[in-house]
This record gives sequence, C-alpha cells and structure tokens, in this order.
Amino acid sequence: MSQIDEVFLKDKYLDLPYRIYIPKNPIKLFVFLHGAGERGDDNTLHIITNNTLLKKLVSNELTSNNFIVLAPHCYNTDKWCNYQLIDENYSLDYDKIPLSKPLREAKELIELIQERYHIDSNSTIIEGLSMGGLGTLALSRRFNLAKKYISICGAGDLYYTSNYKNKEFLLFHGTKDPVINYNCSLKFSEMLNKNKIKNELVLYEGFGHDSWTSAHDSDLIFDFITK
Repeated sequence: MSQIDEVFLKDKYLDLPYRIYIPKNPIKLFVFLHGAGERGDDNTLHIITNNTLLKKLVSNELTSNNFIVLAPHCYNTDKWCNYQLIDENYSLDYDKIPLSKPLREAKELIELIQERYHIDSNSTIIEGLSMGGLGTLALSRRFNLAKKYISICGAGDLYYTSNYKNKEFLLFHGTKDPVINYNCSLKFSEMLNKNKIKNELVLYEGFGHDSWTSAHDSDLIFDFITK
C-alpha cells in the first residue's frame, strides 16, 4: 500500500466510488476529477496515477491542515463528459448534452461534503484533467459549486452564461495535443476575457496531451488555490 493510498479513506456515494482526505481543521474543499485513462473499479488507480498533486495537497503546510481533498472515481464504462462531442468550433453545447450519471453523482457528492463540513462554494476548488477537465468546466457552467476551477487539457461551452460570473479559472493546455485541441482552452479563455471573467491560460508550446505533469510540477496551481 502506498503512502497516498493510506491517507485517503475509501467510500461510495450511490454508484460513485470516491477517496477522501479529511484534515484536522477542514475549512476548504479541493475536488479532483481524473482523466479517462484512470477509470476503473478499484477506487485506487486515480489517486495513485495522479499522486504528485495529491501528495502535495496532503503534505504541504499550506493545505494539509485545512483542505479536504475529494477524488471520485469513474468506472471504465462511464465518462464525466465525452470529448468526442466537441464541435467544429472547439465547444461543447451543454444545452444539448445531458449531464452524465457519474458527473451528476459527483455534483451531489460535492454538495453533501460541503454540507457535512460547513464549507461553502467560495471555499471550494474543482480541478480536472482531460475528461475531468471537461467535467470541471461542465460543472462551472451548470452550477455554483465552487469559486475556482482548474482545467488541464479540457474543453467547455463557449456560449456565455451568467453562471460564470464571480468565478475564477486556471487553464492549461499543450499546443500539440492530439486528443483535445488546445483551441478548446484558448477559445474558452477568450470567451471569459470578453465577459470580464478572471482567468489565466497557460499554453505549453510543443506539448502533447500530457500537460498535467508540467502543471502539477509547477507552483501555479498552489498559488491559485491558496491565495
């Protein structure tokens, strides 16, 4: 058993397995939505694969004492959101795309944890990579679950809604991503800028789909979530 596996409790909400780290003084909530390659039925692969970020969260003095870390696990047959539905304009039309079952349950789970530990949306951060990045931006458009959203090689709906107001976004993408074109993040950032929504876009020149390694190795995410 790895160190990261030991500190994250196992549980399940309806059909959605999840891992959770509970600090001594829980006043903030960090939600992590993994990518398609970490799907499974062991409720472990997603936290082992992404342990660089999760280890930082549970060991760094800035977060380990007051950040709950919640990591739901999507089954192999499920998706937070389907990247194959991205249209020719690098957008996802959420008016036509129903909320997937695992993402709906993740939303309900977030609300349950917020209620249980008396944490409001202003003290909640949601991050997702690849498929999880799509899920993160889907939640940002449909609901007011969090103040801050981090999308790594993700995509969102480019049609503005007032649900984006008073939220902050940190976006990462590789310019040579063969799976989800970097224009998905670029155009999403442009839409946010046009509507004066606070955001930062980090493009990794020449990088492919794996831009999360560099994002997690940098200090940008920690600066974003702790300021």
